[in-house]
Amino acid sequence: MSITLTDAKVLNICLKKAGHPEILNFQELAWDRMLQMYDHYLKKAVDDKGIIISDESNEHQLRASRNQCDNPVLNIIEDISYRKSNLSYFIQTCDAIAYCLYLKEYPKVSLKNIALKKYSTR
Repeated sequence: MSITLTDAKVLNICLKKAGHPEILNFQELAWDRMLQMYDHYLKKAVDDKGIIISDESNEHQLRASRNQCDNPVLNIIEDISYRKSNLSYFIQTCDAIAYCLYLKEYPKVSLKNIALKKYSTR
């Protein structure tokens, strides 16, 4: 069986703590921004509804974050669903993408010789 994801999109958030000294909980801030960006994408770009599948993390905090966003999230139709990373191909793919984003934003000198930037889409 072959799966083609020609319409797949990746949305990401990268925060620099130094730019937000007043923030104590960066996971909450990142999830709030991600939910807002995804909600806006669903409304404006595709005019559709969506769901979120996340790796197992602090479920209670993430549910509270979704329900307390500054702007109401209207196009995400369900609470976040959780999957174990080691059991989900899609979560593992997201983990790899997140790690590549991290390396792009915070490059390691030891990896510069392998031309990691060639994997970037920009």
